[in-house]
Amino acid sequence: MKIAITLFLQLAFIVGISAQNYFDNDYKSWDVGTERYNTSGADHIASASENSTKIFFSIGGGESIPNKLWDYQNITVLKISHAMNSSYPSVGEISEKLNGLTKLKYIYFYDIGIESLPSNIGALTELKSLVVKENTNSSIVLKQLPNFTKTLSIESINIDLNKKTTLSQSVNFNTIFENRNLKALLLSSSNLTNSDITNLCKLDSLELLELHHNLLTEAPNVESLKRLKILSLDNNSIESVGSSIGNLRDLKMLSMIDNKLRILPDEMGDLKNIRYLNLDDNMIAELPESLSSLDKLEVLSLSGNEMTEIPSVIYSLKNLKELHLMDTNIATIDERILNTKIEKLTICNKEVGQFNFDPKMLANMKSLKSFRTSNLRVDKDLIKSVKKLKKLRPDVSNF
Repeated sequence: MKIAITLFLQLAFIVGISAQNYFDNDYKSWDVGTERYNTSGADHIASASENSTKIFFSIGGGESIPNKLWDYQNITVLKISHAMNSSYPSVGEISEKLNGLTKLKYIYFYDIGIESLPSNIGALTELKSLVVKENTNSSIVLKQLPNFTKTLSIESINIDLNKKTTLSQSVNFNTIFENRNLKALLLSSSNLTNSDITNLCKLDSLELLELHHNLLTEAPNVESLKRLKILSLDNNSIESVGSSIGNLRDLKMLSMIDNKLRILPDEMGDLKNIRYLNLDDNMIAELPESLSSLDKLEVLSLSGNEMTEIPSVIYSLKNLKELHLMDTNIATIDERILNTKIEKLTICNKEVGQFNFDPKMLANMKSLKSFRTSNLRVDKDLIKSVKKLKKLRPDVSNF
């Protein structure tokens, strides 16, 4: 899992876009030259100028959103967060007065205990992005989502909850799926099932889709989502991926960590622009030969799967730079790996002492810069092999 997290953090560099870009690009400089209110209390709202366009403030336990906030008709960016070193607030319902701030473009609510958002958020005709994050351990149920059908300007929605803070089962997701201008959608810990996302296919402008920690048992039908660049379906119970995945010709990143996949469709070989593929912690034993055509793939992570040998298709990946095969059933490294351009290799067997490697062969991997393994039986021969590899290739790190 640690490797998976590290790889995801590299996404912005590898792919050139990331989830955060969609939410931060237009307000990167929030902390510079803007009104910022980090301390709790209505006094900080009262001190803002009538012409304030960006307001940040935080609240603590027992506090509510000051009514004065709704008087600032010129604000375009609103960020309300949990005050540090205080108990978590429980705001409950966000006032319908939010709809009176008609110039709002970006709304960010973080750990403030929201149970309901204004239903008629369609009044905010300039709204581009809504972010609601609840990462506390409090048991809060978000009972109502706004009606987005009239908010044609909105491009990104991020509802990021946790195991205890969830969406009510009565929430209607179709209000989101009707907005065809949406470019980024993130719905985490939202109790989503496959029946909830039937109309997801309507979002044909979508470039980023993340559905983490939900209840999906199969990958969504993405046939019409031809503009997708990032698809992340981590931490579900997905057992199958349909042939529609092959329609995502612009896809650059696919992550399906911690699911129940055993077989991948041949159509995954049609993802000609994919550069990052993470399938950690599934039950995959083999890869389809069609993946050999993924000429742009740079990072492949298959740790925590059921391979007994390095899949032969990997030796055909012309531009593969990183290969991760930790905690598999692989016992050794085939010499065909010498013909690859792999720079970073992590590999080990699930069982202690069941994996061995030839230091001379690894030393002949011209592109190799980093090698890591574990679960080796520590004996004299192993120590000798490691020392030999270090001596042969002092430039290779992470032994």
